[in-house]
Order: sequence, then C-alpha cells, then structure tokens
Amino acid sequence: TGENAPDGVIIYGVYGPEKDRVVLVRQYRYPLGGYVYEFPAGLVEPGEDLLAAGVREMGEETGLTLTPVAAPDYMRPFFTTVGMTDESCGTVYGYCTGEATSAHQESSEDIQVILADRAECRRILREEKVAIMCAYMLMHFIATPGDPLAFLQAGKEGEGRG
Repeated sequence: TGENAPDGVIIYGVYGPEKDRVVLVRQYRYPLGGYVYEFPAGLVEPGEDLLAAGVREMGEETGLTLTPVAAPDYMRPFFTTVGMTDESCGTVYGYCTGEATSAHQESSEDIQVILADRAECRRILREEKVAIMCAYMLMHFIATPGDPLAFLQAGKEGEGRG
C-alpha cells in the first residue's frame, strides 16, 4: 500500500521523582536462547492509537502506569528490520508510576521488570544482550542530564523558526 501504519509500539518510560530511572524489561527470547534487555513494547491492536497501545502495553508488561507525553514528531513509525520485513513501530514517551509487577503478563512470557539508573544502563550496554532499539535509547538516557524527555518540549519551542 505504500503506507506506514505502525505494527507495534515501543515505550520509553522514565521512572522516579528525580526522573533518573528508565523502565526496561529483561525478556527470554527463544531465537537467542537467552535473555535480552528491551524497552517494553507490543503490537498495536486494530483501531488502537499509539498512545493507547503504549499505556496498555506498559501496564501488561510491567504493572506500571504510563502517563504519555504527546510528541507527534517523534512518535511516527520507523522501520525495525529493513531488508527483512516491512514492520514498523512508533515510540511512545512518558512517565511511569506505581509498583512493578508481572501479574498482568501472559503465561508464555518470561519478563523481568528493571528500573535502571544511568550506572546500571552503562553496565547493561557493556555486559548484556540488548535489542538495538533499546541500546540507542539507553545511550540517549545516559548522555542526557536531568529529565531525559526534556527534548520533547525543546522540539516544540523551535517550531516555526526558519
């Protein structure tokens, strides 16, 4: 069709009053025969928009409540594995609250919720298996002092300038 409707959603969730932790999942992936660090993610259901999918998936995978930040310029879908598939995912950004739990996960899922600070993110990138989309966002998280989602507001301030 030439259209790029998102098949899935990836959630960049920031946690804690200091906005100093990021929500990750450590999930068993059969093709790799081991655990991989990823951002919470999932499929967008028919008729569901990205924000709703992000809120739902965050709750299902982590038990946390996601308050999304509207960021249309950064949420549009991008292709995940060019050359292998036409799958695309949009990213939802937001702040998470609550207590992490696996109570809402499907019985076939083996997912651990990780609330990682910057030092733990550095360790994960150095020592663990990490999905590429997660790796790039962890690099952003590590390199950004203060609120890692502040760039979403900064993009709005520059609109209309030539």
